[in-house]
Amino acid sequence: MFRTAIIAAASVLTLSAGVAAAQDAPSMSVSASGLDLQSAAGAASYLQRVKDAAAKVCGNTSYVMHTEQDDVDACVKETTADAVAATEAPLVTALYAHRPSEIEMAEK
Repeated sequence: MFRTAIIAAASVLTLSAGVAAAQDAPSMSVSASGLDLQSAAGAASYLQRVKDAAAKVCGNTSYVMHTEQDDVDACVKETTADAVAATEAPLVTALYAHRPSEIEMAEK
């Protein structure tokens, strides 16, 4: 399941960058390797990997014009949301959506 999620996350990152039709579209693989996505710590680590990858694919906000910042922010938000959904890991989704009751239940 996670191998498929990794491939899907990379595809989503590419699509959200707005250059999916280009042959040289930026993409990144987001690996869950070494993480237990059924634990809060593992899910949090994976979510951070996804956010970091989305930020890299969408562009470095340090080098964009102020008028482009909203586009970069929207790209990161959409890319992260799509990659989380593609992962199909309930605890990662709960962390992303800030649903603490689901996280607490998973830790018991």
